[in-house]
Amino acid sequence: YTMSDDEMVTAMDAARDVATALVAAIRGAESHRSFDRACDAATDRPACLRRMLGSVGRILYRRPLTDSELSELLRTYAEASADHGAGLGAAFRRLLASPQYIYRDEVARGEGRRLDAYQTAAALSFALRNAPPDRTLEAA
Repeated sequence: YTMSDDEMVTAMDAARDVATALVAAIRGAESHRSFDRACDAATDRPACLRRMLGSVGRILYRRPLTDSELSELLRTYAEASADHGAGLGAAFRRLLASPQYIYRDEVARGEGRRLDAYQTAAALSFALRNAPPDRTLEAA
């Protein structure tokens, strides 16, 4: 199935709405205190944010994030607000509304192209367990 440009825009708008609602629900829950405090008191906040967003991004994207993707997330955090929790919320919304999270990319495109190790792990995991790959499968 191939989506038209209009269908893609509609899907991405819906994903942004869901991501916004999810982050609002997390921040509104009683347990949000740890969400808002993550990296807040760290001596090296950028390094802490890079580690945290990299870990969450690895789970959501089913592969390690590139340096460019991490830099974009940190820029989103910084531009969102002076409020630490709002910055985290903006970065998580960006992750949750990204095509890399929403769509699985286990298709080798181009002549002679092969799936990389992360795409292969995701394809196997979804085929066998209907779930993202765990650390053991990623390491294999």
